Amino acid sequence: MPSATGSRRYNNNVLPPNPESVAQFRELSTPTREIKRVQATMKTACLYCNNSQSEKLVCAKIAAYCSRECQKTDWPSHKHVCKASLATAKLKFVHTFMANPYIEHLIMMAFIRTFKLHEAMILDRPLIVRCDLAVDPVDMSLIMRLMSGELWPFMFPKGVEGMIQIKNFEPLDSKVAIDDKRMEMWEEAKARPSQREWGPHNTTGLIDFHMEGTDQVVTLPINIHDPAVECARAEEFGMMENATGTSMVEIPMTPHYCLCAINVHIRDDVKNQCRLRPQMSKDELHKYYRHKRFKLHRSHFAMLPMTFTEWEFCVGPPFLRTVSRPWLIIPHLVRVSQTEVATERDCSSAPVYQLADSTKGKKMTEPNFEIIDNKDEA
Repeated sequence: MPSATGSRRYNNNVLPPNPESVAQFRELSTPTREIKRVQATMKTACLYCNNSQSEKLVCAKIAAYCSRECQKTDWPSHKHVCKASLATAKLKFVHTFMANPYIEHLIMMAFIRTFKLHEAMILDRPLIVRCDLAVDPVDMSLIMRLMSGELWPFMFPKGVEGMIQIKNFEPLDSKVAIDDKRMEMWEEAKARPSQREWGPHNTTGLIDFHMEGTDQVVTLPINIHDPAVECARAEEFGMMENATGTSMVEIPMTPHYCLCAINVHIRDDVKNQCRLRPQMSKDELHKYYRHKRFKLHRSHFAMLPMTFTEWEFCVGPPFLRTVSRPWLIIPHLVRVSQTEVATERDCSSAPVYQLADSTKGKKMTEPNFEIIDNKDEA
């Protein structure tokens, strides 16, 4: 029988987070009290009547209601989704995710680049994207060891520590995806002042959060602010360690790297300051085991905060051989307090993110790294 503590039977090198990356997390992270403050002000649409409210009744997993009457009325249809749900990325984690200023800033930049708002702002119609959230083990080596058959899910009866990760971010057709309820939410968010001290917003979008393990969708508005637009106009997003770990290379400003930086930020949160590390049950680990019971899309592995430099399936044990390195991504962003930003009004000390002065006006260079395209279905 395989042992969770036994020697590794295959070539699997997953390094701990780079100290430089962890130090960067401390520089860019937001105090927990600021996250809780914004989270308390966030409004959620009732799943049944769509009324927006701050005080809400939350289902144990993934739904929010404005009253017990709505909750009881919707239960006959909601119970089928609720009981079948294996979602670890619950509603509270979606709110915590968007209450984090640094993460929200990167989401804005990805949103801006997706719709090219840095070139021309779109104000006359709502824009919407789909964002898929999943939970992966903090110890990413478990994924490879479960897939190879070295470890089995039943070896972790209490589960393992997980981390929220973005797996997909794609634009949707507004004519199809935006119904009357979403339109009401968009109009209300567009007219409502932002909870951040970032000044007036330019445009407002919608994000449909799809949580792994359930069909439930949580829709939240996002207001696009000038600091994010200014950062998104840059040609380079930051620096990234190449696949072999031998050098740092420039990476372009794309939605992909904005989202990768979020995944790395959550991974480097060793003290769970962002509150985005839920517990994964042993049942949820089955999605990795031998890849037979649960099929994961290739994008799930492509967005893991590590680089696969070797990927080979074998006929017999060990079934998978891989060498991987954790991502080291250093965005060209700095955190400054609003007291350091010249404005015409009184501002709190809430952080705002700007481009580092050393990157302004810098020309784009051709990145010198390999993109490994694995044609085998992972």
